[in-house]
Amino acid sequence: MKQKILLVEDEWELQAVFVSLATSKTSTVVVVDSAAAAQKALQRAQFAAIITDDLDGAWRHVVQYARKYAADIPITLWAWDTKWQAQAAKMGIRFVDKARFSPQSIPLRSRNHGD
Repeated sequence: MKQKILLVEDEWELQAVFVSLATSKTSTVVVVDSAAAAQKALQRAQFAAIITDDLDGAWRHVVQYARKYAADIPITLWAWDTKWQAQAAKMGIRFVDKARFSPQSIPLRSRNHGD
């Protein structure tokens, strides 16, 4: 079964780039464009990883929802601006500079999750 990655990104161009780079035989990407939409997605399905844009600071809500619905899920904050990097590190969230993104920078759960 394919692992699902939840991408929280509000720029459609970056959504398309991420999906084309990260979709493979072993993974699929579910795209939402807001923290509220991420909450709904997390209530409905299990994900192997979450990649979230900074969403002008709303990425912290994505982290709260993720910890509520899937406490052990790896979360990566990807942003152009490194101003969130220190706060993400304090929260145990991985930071990836969008300018240096590669599909290998996505930490996935090793166990298989249905749905």
